[in-house]
Amino acid sequence: MDAALVCFDWITLLFSSMTSSLKMARFAKMGRFLRIAGLVRMVRLTRVSESLGYRSLSEGYRLVVNVCTILFAILWCSHFIACAWYLLGRRVDSDTGVTWVDATPFDDPLYKNAGIFYQYTTSLHWSIAQVTLGAIEISASNSFERMFNVSCLLVGLLVSSTLASSLSAAMINFQMRLSDQKTTLRLVESFLRQYKVDRSIAVRVKQHILERLDEKEMLTDKDVPALQLLSSSMGAELRAHIYKPHLMRHPLFRLWTNLSNRVTVLLCDQAVLVSILQPNDDLFVAGTETD
Repeated sequence: MDAALVCFDWITLLFSSMTSSLKMARFAKMGRFLRIAGLVRMVRLTRVSESLGYRSLSEGYRLVVNVCTILFAILWCSHFIACAWYLLGRRVDSDTGVTWVDATPFDDPLYKNAGIFYQYTTSLHWSIAQVTLGAIEISASNSFERMFNVSCLLVGLLVSSTLASSLSAAMINFQMRLSDQKTTLRLVESFLRQYKVDRSIAVRVKQHILERLDEKEMLTDKDVPALQLLSSSMGAELRAHIYKPHLMRHPLFRLWTNLSNRVTVLLCDQAVLVSILQPNDDLFVAGTETD
């Protein structure tokens, strides 16, 4: 997509003086359509950023990022709606002879006589008011503006309800997790007080528990019930894909894989036990039996 846009820009620049202005205008419109199509990649960017945030950020930061992303998406959509509303007021023929730019904001001059920045901010204010079902002094002055206004209100009805429910669910989930964490810490403090644990040890214990609560636990196949729906061969292939890179660090298993990959798949499927440890955990303890 980016390469096509660059090619269109260079071709337009090189042949602008060699062809007629009408043909070049049509050719330039194709480049504009490509730029508009390129904006669809914002959806993919949102998904990628959400995936990266889930893997690298804590739950509190993820909530902040999600709220900021939603606000940015609202502003992004409102910008295009504002541009369309401004276009209706300045370029589209009116069946009543007037448009919204012919209105007078209170005792100020007409909107069409104001500066371009004021006209844009007014259009942006109007578009955000439609999306969030707010109110503004601007109203439709002809049939085209009225139909566009109704369409924006219908979209705003869906968007506002969806955003309100999603934000409420995210914040309630976050508050519930914080409440569970506080309950856990209160139980730990009660336990330490009942047994009169020394303050230096109690502080270390609570600090250690806080660190563990903030850490994100790795999922195993037992934590995902849907994996039980896989066939035995597909499940073995999945486990081999996950565990094989760890086995390949040992020379014996590398040789084994080169001799028979099927045996390695069976080994990963039937003989590998996952044990996820946090920093400073004990993997082996003297005198204990292995699983």
